[in-house]
Amino acid sequence: MFSSLEISGLKPRTWICVGAGYSREDVKEEIFRQGIGFVADALTTPQGIAAKIVGIPQNRILDKFSRQEVLRMLLVRLGGRLPTLREMRRQGRFFRKLDRALQAGRLFAAHDAELRVLLSRAEEVTGVLPLRSECSALEIGYQAWLEASEWYDPPRLFRSAIEKLESGGLENLREILPKCVMVLRPASLAVPALESAFFQSLGRVCRLETSPPISAQDSPGPVARLSWMRYHTLDDAADAIALELRREGTLDTSAVLIPDLPEVRRSFRRAATQAGLALADPRDPTWPKRAEGIKLA
Repeated sequence: MFSSLEISGLKPRTWICVGAGYSREDVKEEIFRQGIGFVADALTTPQGIAAKIVGIPQNRILDKFSRQEVLRMLLVRLGGRLPTLREMRRQGRFFRKLDRALQAGRLFAAHDAELRVLLSRAEEVTGVLPLRSECSALEIGYQAWLEASEWYDPPRLFRSAIEKLESGGLENLREILPKCVMVLRPASLAVPALESAFFQSLGRVCRLETSPPISAQDSPGPVARLSWMRYHTLDDAADAIALELRREGTLDTSAVLIPDLPEVRRSFRRAATQAGLALADPRDPTWPKRAEGIKLA
């Protein structure tokens, strides 16, 4: 797949853009398996391309943990104006959920006018909700902080790159960007409107191509049959799953997905032990969070 692309050399003519749904390390492994050498610029991400267009280093882009700390700081400063959010902060993983919601909202609309229309339609259906109003106010403060501090998150990065792509000076950008960008993205995955607008603007400077699937994970397969069971308690559900695994004898070919919650892990471990299912790895994944030695360090 990659052998026909011009990704080798110090200045590759093609970049491979690894989008959501693919692992960058898996793509690197596949390229190396085909015996192809490449420089770091040849394998990038949508945010990486936008950063090159805007002209900022990667260390000026906030990761999710840094964004959560910024939101924590803003909520302390603006808490008096945001009573609903201030009350909700007592919930577990509150800032992780808040960051995820703000990022999704900032990526949902390609333009501010489109966002205003969507919010207006939402208010027509549900009325004015305090939580939505407070999130909008927090987003305004968050965006102002980004601009004043000269930090970027993915939505601001995409918007800045679109402005630069549409403001002219394409010859200078053609010297930075390659001739072609191969975008790795599953066809079934929905692309946020802002990211889609970025790629549309990028298509004015270089040729965009969408790759075929790297592996069989994207190829059409048999339609899965789903069945649902509802149990009275968490322990009842864990017991039923463990007994089903023992009865069917499919332990080697089955996977059980559970929420990353201590009470769920404890319940399922108890049920598996009672059903005679041996643990391949008895280590407790919550140990690093509970170990006093690690906390002290």
